[in-house]
Amino acid sequence: VPTRIALLRGRGGMAVAVFAFAGFVLIFVLVRARRSEELAPASDRSGPAATPLRVLCLAREEADRLGHLMLQSALDAGSFQLDVCSPDLLVSETVELMGRKRADAICVGAMPPGGMLSAKLLCRRMGKRFREAAILVARWGGHKPSEAEDLRAAGASGVYATIDELRLALIALGSARQAASDGARGQEPITQAVSGS
Repeated sequence: VPTRIALLRGRGGMAVAVFAFAGFVLIFVLVRARRSEELAPASDRSGPAATPLRVLCLAREEADRLGHLMLQSALDAGSFQLDVCSPDLLVSETVELMGRKRADAICVGAMPPGGMLSAKLLCRRMGKRFREAAILVARWGGHKPSEAEDLRAAGASGVYATIDELRLALIALGSARQAASDGARGQEPITQAVSGS
C-alpha cells in the first residue's frame, strides 16, 4: 500500500494520495472489525463499559483527521467517546482543549514522511501537563524503530502504524480502566496497559 500511495502522489498530487490512503484503510478496517467481531468470545460482547473511555484525537493534517475518523467508526460508540480535533488547531489550543475535555487517552496523528517534530512537541506538552493520560501516536502506514524510540522518549505510551493496532491498544486501555475501576487490578496506572511497538 505505501508503494502505491507513493506512485499516486507522483501522478495526481497529495489529494489523490490521501484519498487512496483513506480508501485502502477504510476497507481494511471494516474487514478486520467484522472478523474481530466474529472471532470475539461471548464474554467480550457482554456490553459497553459503565463509562466510555474518553479519547482526544489530534491531527496535524487532513490525512491524520481521516485516520482518526476511520478509527472512530471501527470502535464501539458505547465504550469509546472520541473527539476528533481540527488540523488547524495550534499546539497551545490543543493543550487548552485537553484541559477542558479531560480525556483518558490522547491519540496524536502523524502521517509519514513528516510530522515527527509536531508529534514529539505534542507528546512533551501533553505528557508534562496530563501525566495520567495515555499518549498514543499513529504513524499511519509505518514507522522506523528510531522514530518510535524518539516518540517514546518524548512521552508517548505507544506508537502504531495501523488503525487496527491503535484500535486494539484503545480496547486494552478501556479494559484496564474498567478493571481498575472495578477494583480487580490494584493501583496500576492505565498507561501501563499500552505497549506499542
